Amino acid sequence: MPVHHERSLTTRGVRTVALLSGEPAGTLAPRVAGLAEFQASLAWRAPEDVPRRPALVVAPGPARLSLSESGDAATRRLSGEVFALTQKELGAGLEAVLRALTTFAALTEATLEVNAVVNVPPRVASPRALEGLARDLWEAGFPVRFAPSWTPAPAADVYLGVGGDEELDEFVRSQAWWVRI
Repeated sequence: MPVHHERSLTTRGVRTVALLSGEPAGTLAPRVAGLAEFQASLAWRAPEDVPRRPALVVAPGPARLSLSESGDAATRRLSGEVFALTQKELGAGLEAVLRALTTFAALTEATLEVNAVVNVPPRVASPRALEGLARDLWEAGFPVRFAPSWTPAPAADVYLGVGGDEELDEFVRSQAWWVRI
């Protein structure tokens, strides 16, 4: 019978491992980033009221920002993602973006509509699972390093970068006590 906790998905000695293809092979991530998405629409009365400068030039603290902007004569649409390694940093990053958009709209007399949602919370690996997988990889001759990952991931006991290393992927798949998700 599986036991589902926020921190651990352990079942009778079997541990879950999320494979991160965008991370270098052998990288164990004690933390993985969370993701909040937002969309904003800014509208002005006339095309000549639209400012020439970008609508958003804020650095959201320790969070990272991905942004695209489009629009027509009197509107701008922004779509973005905020990434952070802790819930507090994710909230602060999203708040910084929303404050900057609100200030920009107020100063340029634009109408602002915003939608925001936290899609994936930041996650922390189980220390025991992290240690166990590090030992298994090391004993099997794989290089091991530790670094946080900015790639959002599903809930798992541990997070492993595979970076296209099929041999490493196959090793994890062949171990009865590690279940890939």
